[in-house]
Amino acid sequence: METTRQASRRLRAANCSQCLPSGSGSPDEWKQIEIDTTGVPSLTYEYLNGCSFRIKNPSPIDANLLLDPHIAKLNGVYKLRDILRENYQIDLNFTSLGLWSTIGSEMNLVRTKATINYTDHYANWVDLVVSNRSDGSVITMFDLYEQVAVLGYRDRVVDEANYIQTGTILTSLIESQRVALGLEATKERMKKYRGKRMIFYSTHDSVLQLMLFHLGIVRFEPGSFEARFDRWHKNELDMFLNGLKMSSFGSSVRFELYEIEMAGGGEKFPFVQVSIYFKEDGNFHDVHYEPVQFGSMCRQAFNRKYPNSTAADLARFYPKNQAIKLNHKLSCPFQLLTNLTASLIVDEQKLSELCD
Repeated sequence: METTRQASRRLRAANCSQCLPSGSGSPDEWKQIEIDTTGVPSLTYEYLNGCSFRIKNPSPIDANLLLDPHIAKLNGVYKLRDILRENYQIDLNFTSLGLWSTIGSEMNLVRTKATINYTDHYANWVDLVVSNRSDGSVITMFDLYEQVAVLGYRDRVVDEANYIQTGTILTSLIESQRVALGLEATKERMKKYRGKRMIFYSTHDSVLQLMLFHLGIVRFEPGSFEARFDRWHKNELDMFLNGLKMSSFGSSVRFELYEIEMAGGGEKFPFVQVSIYFKEDGNFHDVHYEPVQFGSMCRQAFNRKYPNSTAADLARFYPKNQAIKLNHKLSCPFQLLTNLTASLIVDEQKLSELCD
Protein backbone atom coordinates (compact mmCIF):
# COMPACT_ATOMS: atom_id res chain seq x y z
CA MET A 1 0.00 0.00 0.00
CA GLU A 2 1.33 3.41 -0.94
CA THR A 3 2.33 5.47 2.08
CA THR A 4 1.55 9.15 2.47
CA ARG A 5 5.23 9.95 1.98
CA GLN A 6 5.38 7.89 -1.24
CA ALA A 7 2.25 9.55 -2.58
CA SER A 8 3.67 12.97 -1.74
CA ARG A 9 6.87 12.20 -3.59
CA ARG A 10 4.98 10.85 -6.60
CA LEU A 11 2.86 14.00 -6.85
CA ARG A 12 5.85 16.28 -6.46
CA ALA A 13 7.74 14.44 -9.20
CA ALA A 14 4.77 14.82 -11.52
CA ASN A 15 4.38 18.55 -10.92
CA CYS A 16 7.85 20.00 -11.38
CA SER A 17 11.22 19.34 -12.92
CA GLN A 18 13.10 19.91 -9.68
CA CYS A 19 11.43 19.93 -6.26
CA LEU A 20 13.47 20.99 -3.27
CA PRO A 21 12.53 18.93 -0.20
CA SER A 22 11.70 20.62 3.08
CA GLY A 23 14.85 19.01 4.42
CA SER A 24 16.56 18.46 7.72
CA GLY A 25 19.57 20.60 6.93
CA SER A 26 21.72 17.51 6.46
CA PRO A 27 24.58 17.78 3.90
CA ASP A 28 23.05 14.69 2.25
CA GLU A 29 19.61 16.26 1.84
CA TRP A 30 20.28 16.98 -1.84
CA LYS A 31 20.07 13.23 -2.51
CA GLN A 32 16.30 13.43 -1.95
CA ILE A 33 15.78 15.92 -4.77
CA GLU A 34 13.79 14.33 -7.58
CA ILE A 35 14.65 15.62 -11.04
CA ASP A 36 12.63 15.05 -14.18
CA THR A 37 15.25 14.44 -16.86
CA THR A 38 12.75 13.79 -19.66
CA GLY A 39 11.60 16.41 -22.11
CA VAL A 40 13.91 19.19 -20.95
CA PRO A 41 16.81 19.76 -23.36
CA SER A 42 20.37 19.42 -22.15
CA LEU A 43 22.95 22.07 -22.95
CA THR A 44 25.75 20.08 -24.55
CA TYR A 45 27.80 20.04 -27.74
CA GLU A 46 26.84 16.45 -28.56
CA TYR A 47 23.73 17.43 -30.51
CA LEU A 48 25.57 20.13 -32.44
CA ASN A 49 28.55 17.91 -33.27
CA GLY A 50 26.36 14.94 -34.16
CA CYS A 51 24.13 16.92 -36.52
CA SER A 52 24.57 15.90 -40.16
CA PHE A 53 24.71 19.54 -41.31
CA ARG A 54 27.59 20.26 -38.92
CA ILE A 55 29.44 17.11 -39.93
CA LYS A 56 29.22 18.13 -43.60
CA ASN A 57 29.88 21.83 -42.89
CA PRO A 58 32.44 22.11 -40.10
CA SER A 59 33.49 25.56 -38.94
CA PRO A 60 36.76 26.65 -40.60
CA ILE A 61 38.20 27.59 -37.21
CA ASP A 62 37.74 24.04 -35.90
CA ALA A 63 40.98 23.11 -37.66
CA ASN A 64 42.76 26.45 -37.26
CA LEU A 65 41.71 29.09 -34.73
CA LEU A 66 43.93 31.63 -36.47
CA LEU A 67 41.40 31.71 -39.33
CA ASP A 68 39.20 33.67 -36.92
CA PRO A 69 40.18 37.32 -37.57
CA HIS A 70 39.37 38.29 -33.97
CA ILE A 71 41.80 35.65 -32.67
CA ALA A 72 44.47 36.27 -35.29
CA LYS A 73 44.87 39.93 -34.29
CA LEU A 74 45.45 39.20 -30.58
CA ASN A 75 48.87 40.35 -29.42
CA GLY A 76 51.00 37.29 -28.59
CA VAL A 77 48.76 34.66 -30.17
CA TYR A 78 51.47 33.39 -32.55
CA LYS A 79 53.81 32.95 -29.57
CA LEU A 80 51.03 30.92 -27.91
CA ARG A 81 50.75 28.78 -31.05
CA ASP A 82 54.49 28.07 -30.96
CA ILE A 83 54.38 27.16 -27.25
CA LEU A 84 51.58 24.64 -27.82
CA ARG A 85 53.46 23.06 -30.71
CA GLU A 86 56.79 22.89 -28.85
CA ASN A 87 55.48 21.76 -25.43
CA TYR A 88 52.50 19.60 -26.38
CA GLN A 89 52.81 18.86 -30.12
CA ILE A 90 49.34 20.26 -30.76
CA ASP A 91 48.13 22.91 -33.17
CA LEU A 92 46.09 25.95 -32.19
CA ASN A 93 42.75 24.45 -33.16
CA PHE A 94 39.39 24.03 -31.42
CA THR A 95 40.52 20.81 -29.74
CA SER A 96 43.47 22.65 -28.17
CA LEU A 97 41.03 24.63 -26.02
CA GLY A 98 40.64 21.50 -23.94
CA LEU A 99 44.20 22.07 -22.72
CA TRP A 100 43.25 25.56 -21.56
CA SER A 101 40.42 24.04 -19.50
CA THR A 102 42.73 21.39 -18.04
CA ILE A 103 45.36 23.92 -17.01
CA GLY A 104 42.69 26.15 -15.47
CA SER A 105 41.48 23.23 -13.36
CA GLU A 106 45.01 22.32 -12.32
CA MET A 107 45.63 25.88 -11.14
CA ASN A 108 42.85 25.43 -8.59
CA LEU A 109 44.41 22.34 -7.00
CA VAL A 110 45.65 22.62 -3.42
CA ARG A 111 49.37 23.34 -3.57
CA THR A 112 51.23 20.25 -2.40
CA LYS A 113 54.49 18.69 -3.52
CA ALA A 114 52.57 16.20 -5.65
CA THR A 115 50.43 18.81 -7.40
CA ILE A 116 53.40 21.12 -7.96
CA ASN A 117 55.21 18.28 -9.72
CA TYR A 118 52.05 17.43 -11.64
CA THR A 119 51.67 20.98 -12.94
CA ASP A 120 55.30 21.44 -13.98
CA HIS A 121 54.30 21.16 -17.62
CA TYR A 122 52.99 24.74 -17.77
CA ALA A 123 55.03 26.43 -15.06
CA ASN A 124 57.54 27.96 -17.46
CA TRP A 125 55.08 29.72 -19.77
CA VAL A 126 51.59 30.52 -18.38
CA ASP A 127 52.88 33.56 -16.47
CA LEU A 128 54.87 34.98 -19.38
CA VAL A 129 53.95 38.65 -19.75
CA VAL A 130 52.22 39.46 -23.01
CA SER A 131 51.52 43.09 -22.15
CA ASN A 132 52.23 45.48 -19.25
CA ARG A 133 49.29 47.73 -18.43
CA SER A 134 49.36 51.35 -17.26
CA ASP A 135 47.87 50.50 -13.82
CA GLY A 136 50.66 48.02 -13.07
CA SER A 137 48.69 44.94 -14.04
CA VAL A 138 49.88 42.50 -16.69
CA ILE A 139 48.26 40.35 -19.35
CA THR A 140 49.81 36.89 -19.11
CA MET A 141 49.99 34.09 -21.66
CA PHE A 142 47.22 32.32 -19.72
CA ASP A 143 45.00 35.44 -19.92
CA LEU A 144 45.59 35.42 -23.68
CA TYR A 145 44.81 31.69 -23.90
CA GLU A 146 41.51 32.32 -22.09
CA GLN A 147 40.58 35.09 -24.54
CA VAL A 148 41.30 32.69 -27.42
CA ALA A 149 38.93 30.20 -25.74
CA VAL A 150 36.15 32.80 -25.33
CA LEU A 151 36.40 33.83 -28.98
CA GLY A 152 36.81 30.27 -30.25
CA TYR A 153 33.68 28.99 -28.51
CA ARG A 154 31.75 32.08 -29.62
CA ASP A 155 32.81 32.23 -33.27
CA ARG A 156 32.64 28.50 -33.93
CA VAL A 157 28.83 28.54 -33.65
CA VAL A 158 27.30 30.94 -36.20
CA ASP A 159 24.43 30.95 -38.70
CA GLU A 160 22.87 27.45 -39.00
CA ALA A 161 25.12 26.10 -36.25
CA ASN A 162 23.83 28.82 -33.95
CA TYR A 163 20.26 27.86 -34.85
CA ILE A 164 21.00 24.20 -34.06
CA GLN A 165 22.85 24.82 -30.80
CA THR A 166 21.54 28.04 -29.25
CA GLY A 167 18.11 27.88 -30.84
CA THR A 168 17.11 24.68 -29.07
CA ILE A 169 17.91 26.15 -25.66
CA LEU A 170 16.32 29.56 -26.23
CA THR A 171 13.22 27.80 -27.55
CA SER A 172 13.01 25.89 -24.29
CA LEU A 173 13.40 29.09 -22.26
CA ILE A 174 10.72 30.98 -24.17
CA GLU A 175 8.23 28.15 -24.45
CA SER A 176 8.45 27.13 -20.80
CA GLN A 177 7.72 30.73 -19.85
CA ARG A 178 4.81 30.91 -22.29
CA VAL A 179 3.33 27.84 -20.63
CA ALA A 180 3.80 29.45 -17.22
CA LEU A 181 1.88 32.49 -18.49
CA GLY A 182 -0.87 30.36 -20.02
CA LEU A 183 -0.03 31.56 -23.54
CA GLU A 184 -0.37 29.22 -26.52
CA ALA A 185 0.32 26.21 -24.37
CA THR A 186 -1.53 23.78 -26.64
CA LYS A 187 1.35 22.85 -28.95
CA GLU A 188 2.34 19.21 -28.57
CA ARG A 189 5.97 19.93 -27.79
CA MET A 190 5.01 22.45 -25.09
CA LYS A 191 3.01 19.94 -23.04
CA LYS A 192 6.20 18.83 -21.28
CA TYR A 193 6.29 22.15 -19.40
CA ARG A 194 2.78 22.00 -17.95
CA GLY A 195 2.66 22.01 -14.17
CA LYS A 196 6.40 22.49 -13.79
CA ARG A 197 7.40 25.12 -11.29
CA MET A 198 11.09 25.22 -12.15
CA ILE A 199 13.15 24.39 -15.23
CA PHE A 200 16.64 23.36 -14.15
CA TYR A 201 19.44 23.52 -16.73
CA SER A 202 22.73 21.75 -16.13
CA THR A 203 25.45 22.58 -18.60
CA HIS A 204 29.08 22.71 -19.59
CA ASP A 205 30.43 26.21 -19.06
CA SER A 206 31.06 27.07 -22.72
CA VAL A 207 27.49 26.26 -23.80
CA LEU A 208 26.00 28.42 -21.07
CA GLN A 209 28.29 31.25 -22.13
CA LEU A 210 27.20 30.92 -25.76
CA MET A 211 23.55 31.31 -24.79
CA LEU A 212 24.35 34.40 -22.71
CA PHE A 213 26.32 35.90 -25.58
CA HIS A 214 23.36 35.62 -27.93
CA LEU A 215 21.07 37.21 -25.34
CA GLY A 216 23.47 40.16 -25.02
CA ILE A 217 24.31 39.32 -21.40
CA VAL A 218 27.91 38.52 -22.29
CA ARG A 219 28.98 41.35 -24.56
CA PHE A 220 32.01 42.61 -26.45
CA GLU A 221 32.31 46.37 -26.43
CA PRO A 222 34.23 48.03 -29.28
CA GLY A 223 37.95 48.17 -28.71
CA SER A 224 40.94 45.88 -28.36
CA PHE A 225 41.38 43.02 -25.92
CA GLU A 226 43.87 45.19 -24.03
CA ALA A 227 41.42 48.10 -23.73
CA ARG A 228 38.66 45.84 -22.40
CA PHE A 229 41.13 44.17 -20.02
CA ASP A 230 42.17 47.58 -18.63
CA ARG A 231 38.56 48.49 -17.94
CA TRP A 232 37.22 45.27 -16.44
CA HIS A 233 40.05 43.11 -15.06
CA LYS A 234 39.52 44.03 -11.39
CA ASN A 235 36.29 42.05 -11.00
CA GLU A 236 35.74 38.50 -12.23
CA LEU A 237 32.02 38.94 -12.92
CA ASP A 238 32.73 42.12 -14.91
CA MET A 239 35.37 40.24 -16.88
CA PHE A 240 32.89 37.46 -17.62
CA LEU A 241 30.12 39.84 -18.69
CA ASN A 242 32.52 41.68 -21.00
CA GLY A 243 33.91 38.63 -22.78
CA LEU A 244 37.23 38.35 -20.98
CA LYS A 245 36.61 35.15 -19.00
CA MET A 246 35.10 31.75 -19.57
CA SER A 247 32.26 30.70 -17.32
CA SER A 248 33.44 28.55 -14.43
CA PHE A 249 31.86 25.20 -13.60
CA GLY A 250 30.43 26.62 -10.38
CA SER A 251 28.51 29.42 -12.09
CA SER A 252 24.80 29.44 -12.89
CA VAL A 253 22.20 31.80 -14.31
CA ARG A 254 18.67 32.43 -13.07
CA PHE A 255 15.89 33.59 -15.42
CA GLU A 256 12.97 34.85 -13.35
CA LEU A 257 9.53 35.48 -14.82
CA TYR A 258 7.33 38.08 -13.11
CA GLU A 259 3.92 39.65 -13.73
CA ILE A 260 2.56 43.03 -12.72
CA GLU A 261 -1.19 43.12 -12.32
CA MET A 262 -2.82 45.97 -14.22
CA ALA A 263 -5.15 48.37 -12.44
CA GLY A 264 -8.60 46.87 -11.98
CA GLY A 265 -7.30 43.29 -12.08
CA GLY A 266 -7.52 40.86 -14.94
CA GLU A 267 -4.73 41.70 -17.39
CA LYS A 268 -1.12 41.24 -16.29
CA PHE A 269 2.17 42.54 -17.66
CA PRO A 270 4.95 39.88 -17.78
CA PHE A 271 8.68 40.62 -17.65
CA VAL A 272 11.94 38.76 -17.11
CA GLN A 273 14.90 39.45 -14.84
CA VAL A 274 18.28 37.68 -14.88
CA SER A 275 20.86 37.14 -12.15
CA ILE A 276 24.16 35.27 -12.12
CA TYR A 277 26.13 33.29 -9.55
CA PHE A 278 29.78 33.44 -10.59
CA LYS A 279 32.01 31.51 -8.22
CA GLU A 280 34.20 28.48 -8.76
CA ASP A 281 32.68 26.35 -5.99
CA GLY A 282 29.66 27.00 -3.79
CA ASN A 283 31.16 24.94 -0.95
CA PHE A 284 33.40 27.85 -0.03
CA HIS A 285 31.15 30.84 -0.68
CA ASP A 286 27.67 32.04 0.14
CA VAL A 287 25.51 31.50 -2.92
CA HIS A 288 24.59 35.04 -3.89
CA TYR A 289 23.09 35.82 -7.29
CA GLU A 290 24.15 39.15 -8.80
CA PRO A 291 21.41 40.85 -10.85
CA VAL A 292 22.48 41.95 -14.33
CA GLN A 293 20.97 44.85 -16.23
CA PHE A 294 18.99 42.59 -18.51
CA GLY A 295 16.44 45.31 -19.29
CA SER A 296 19.13 47.62 -20.64
CA MET A 297 20.65 44.73 -22.58
CA CYS A 298 17.30 43.96 -24.22
CA ARG A 299 16.86 47.59 -25.25
CA GLN A 300 20.36 47.69 -26.72
CA ALA A 301 19.76 44.40 -28.55
CA PHE A 302 16.54 45.79 -30.03
CA ASN A 303 18.36 48.86 -31.35
CA ARG A 304 21.03 46.62 -32.90
CA LYS A 305 18.42 44.39 -34.49
CA TYR A 306 16.39 47.36 -35.81
CA PRO A 307 18.90 50.21 -36.37
CA ASN A 308 16.24 52.40 -38.02
CA SER A 309 13.69 51.95 -35.24
CA THR A 310 12.25 54.87 -33.27
CA ALA A 311 11.61 55.31 -29.56
CA ALA A 312 7.94 54.61 -30.28
CA ASP A 313 8.82 51.22 -31.79
CA LEU A 314 10.49 50.21 -28.55
CA ALA A 315 7.84 51.80 -26.34
CA ARG A 316 5.12 49.48 -27.65
CA PHE A 317 6.62 46.64 -25.59
CA TYR A 318 6.20 48.57 -22.33
CA PRO A 319 3.10 49.22 -20.17
CA LYS A 320 0.89 52.02 -21.43
CA ASN A 321 -0.30 52.67 -17.88
CA GLN A 322 2.13 55.15 -16.32
CA ALA A 323 1.14 53.96 -12.86
CA ILE A 324 2.99 50.69 -13.51
CA LYS A 325 6.59 51.17 -12.45
CA LEU A 326 8.97 48.91 -14.34
CA ASN A 327 12.72 49.01 -13.70
CA HIS A 328 13.96 49.50 -17.27
CA LYS A 329 17.53 48.59 -16.32
CA LEU A 330 16.78 45.23 -14.72
CA SER A 331 13.50 44.15 -16.34
CA CYS A 332 12.98 43.03 -19.94
CA PRO A 333 9.33 42.83 -21.07
CA PHE A 334 8.54 39.24 -22.02
CA GLN A 335 7.17 40.27 -25.42
CA LEU A 336 10.40 42.17 -26.13
CA LEU A 337 12.42 39.08 -25.24
CA THR A 338 10.32 36.93 -27.58
CA ASN A 339 10.85 39.47 -30.37
CA LEU A 340 14.64 39.40 -29.87
CA THR A 341 14.83 35.60 -29.89
CA ALA A 342 12.28 35.01 -32.68
CA SER A 343 14.84 34.12 -35.36
CA LEU A 344 16.28 31.33 -33.19
CA ILE A 345 13.00 29.71 -32.15
CA VAL A 346 13.24 26.21 -33.55
CA ASP A 347 11.00 24.95 -36.31
CA GLU A 348 10.99 21.20 -35.86
CA GLN A 349 10.83 20.43 -39.59
CA LYS A 350 13.77 22.71 -40.37
CA LEU A 351 15.80 21.26 -37.50
CA SER A 352 15.00 17.73 -38.70
CA GLU A 353 16.13 18.60 -42.23
CA LEU A 354 19.41 20.01 -40.95
CA CYS A 355 20.25 17.24 -38.54
CA ASP A 356 18.56 14.10 -39.88
